[in-house]
Formats: sequence, structure tokens, C-alpha cells
Amino acid sequence: MVSKDADIAETLAVPPRKVLHLRSSGGVLGAENVIIEVAKHSDGFGYHSIVGTLNDVRDAKAEFMLTAKELGLSTIGFKCKGKLDLACALGIRRFVASSNIDLVHCHGYKEDFYAILSRIDVPMIATNHLWKTTSVSLRIYKALDLRLLRMFDLVTGVSDEIVTEMREVGITGAVKVSNGVDVAAFNIDTKPSDLASELGINSGCTVLGMISSLTPEKNHELALQALSRIGSEDVKLLIVGDGPLDSVLKARVSQAGLGSRVLFLGRRSDVRKILSLIDIFLLPSLQEGLPMALLEAMACGKAVIASKVGDAKKLVTSGTNGLLVHSCDTDGLVAAIETLLANPSMVAALGRQARRTVVEQFSSRRMTAQYCELYDRLLGPKQRGNQ
Repeated sequence: MVSKDADIAETLAVPPRKVLHLRSSGGVLGAENVIIEVAKHSDGFGYHSIVGTLNDVRDAKAEFMLTAKELGLSTIGFKCKGKLDLACALGIRRFVASSNIDLVHCHGYKEDFYAILSRIDVPMIATNHLWKTTSVSLRIYKALDLRLLRMFDLVTGVSDEIVTEMREVGITGAVKVSNGVDVAAFNIDTKPSDLASELGINSGCTVLGMISSLTPEKNHELALQALSRIGSEDVKLLIVGDGPLDSVLKARVSQAGLGSRVLFLGRRSDVRKILSLIDIFLLPSLQEGLPMALLEAMACGKAVIASKVGDAKKLVTSGTNGLLVHSCDTDGLVAAIETLLANPSMVAALGRQARRTVVEQFSSRRMTAQYCELYDRLLGPKQRGNQ
């Protein structure tokens, strides 16, 4: 009988299979961080990940690609000039063939479209991170993606709600893989005095924080309404991220006279440092899957207040590792914030339990293992060497 250690050693001796992850994005938000974490850990499970980006020629930053490169991950960029770029599809097809890619993993509707258009001759898996429906165009994209997902060999969703919705509309084989974070990287105990000084935040301030795209489903408006009813100048709100609502939210802050208490930091690369400065993390979203920003805040040991949407309502047990509110309940959000402002010991206790939850159940290594098990399902058992 072969020992377990010998079995593992023999498996690792086999050259890793190659997985091409496709994502159309310039920024680094939830789905991008999922890809990065899987790419960091997948070699340990017999898969070498290549981060492939569909690069919109209008986005000069290409932050996602640069971040992946800085982390030493394998990358490939495909130029994409519009909604229908046949040259981009051909480029993907050629790369898959020339690089001996074993499997393609898509992470969004545009990526799904180009993978299907490329007529790739390898198994394909698609992950639905969230179908956003806050505009007519997004609802159209959702309808198109529903048709595309039926053409994939396997489809996953990051929350129970997403998986249930897909099964109800005919994608019966959809399976759930929860998001995960690098818990070691977010083990931060001290506040950065240099960042606090830079932002003009003194030691007596309580810092609320939101880290997300500035889009309707993130519901920044509710946080601003709540802040306007909490009169203390020593309570400040950091809004991190960019997006189409940037000017609208800044105008709202100005009109409400909150200019001295709300700081817009834009897109930042030092998210861990910002999280270490935050005392209470807010996620008042209208829609979510399993938000990476919430997992990261909890991994940092932060007290969180989240709305009862997606798997946030399952991740957070109100009163144990955070507080839950309804996404349209200003009174509820105000009450939750005021409860924490009045109870520093509660803030600390919720933060400790929040980190424990993520460490035990939502590590990026655990997430990667689940994805690699699905890859095994599609590709079959790995061949042992020298048999």
C-alpha cells in the first residue's frame, strides 16, 4: 500500500496542468482578487494558472495585469477594441493552442462571450461572481450571459443565491464555490500613523469605511444618509474606489454639508493599509454574491455592518461576528453604527470573531482546493509519472 505522503509526492512530480483565467478588467476588485488568490495557490494542487486579461484599449492603467505581474504570476494580455473584436477571439484561440492550455476558466459575461466566440477546443468553466441588474444594459448582459453559460462544461457561483438563481433558469449543474482570502496577509494589528496623518484623521476619530466600486448596487447613499444623522465630527467615512457614481456621490456629500467628514480616496493599491485604519467596515449593498471586501475586512479583525443580501447574511451572524441590517433601512444602519460607537469592547469582540470565521472557513487555499477539484472533474485523474 502506498503511503499518503508518497502519493502526494508522486502527484506533485507530474507536470502541472495549465489553466487560463480570463477576466476583462482594469481594476482590482472582488473577482480579480479571487483570480489572484487561485493563481497564487493552484500550483500546490497540480495546476499552473495563467492570468489572462481582455485589455480595453481605452484603459491605460491595466491595474489588474500590473498587479498580477508584480506578484510574479504568469500573465497574458489580449487587446480588445470593442464589443465584438474577432482578432481578440482569434488571439485567445491561438494562445490556448500554442501554450498547451488544458482548461479555460472565465470570470464574467464578456469573458464568457469571447471564450465561446474563440471556439476553444479544451474544457471550459465559468464563474458567476454576480449578475448585476441595476441598469437596463446590465439586465441585457445578464440575459445574454444566461445563454452563454449553457455552453460551458461547468458553471460555478460564489453564493447560494447566485447558484439557486442559475439553477432556476436552467443551469441545473451549477455548483457553489465560496470566495476566500489570504488570511495571513490581512493579519494586521496596528493603525498606520502615517496614513492617518496624511488623511487628517486624529487619534480621537472613529473611522467608518467602504471599499468598493462606486456603482448603484453598493448603496453608498444609505451610508451617507446614516452619517448625516450621526452628528459627531469625530466620526469620519472613507470611501475607497472609483466608478460611474463618483461625481454624484461627491455632489451629495457637498449638499449635505459632510465635506469635512467624508474622504474620497479613489482607486487605491494599499487596501490592507486602509483597512488597518478603519474601525467599522460598512457594506450596505443592494446586491452581493460573497463580497471579497467583506471577507478582507473580517480577516483584518474589523467590526462589520453588512446588509442582508447574498451570502453576506450567512457569513455574518449578527451580534457574533458583525451586525446585519436591511439594505434600505437608514434607521437600522444608524442604530447599528451608534451601538458600536457606544461599545468599544463590542467592536473589538466582533472583530476577533470575524477574523476567526474567515480563518476557519474562507481561506484562499480552501477556495483554490475546491476549484482544483472541479478542474479534476472536467479533466479526469492526473496521470502519474513513470508507471
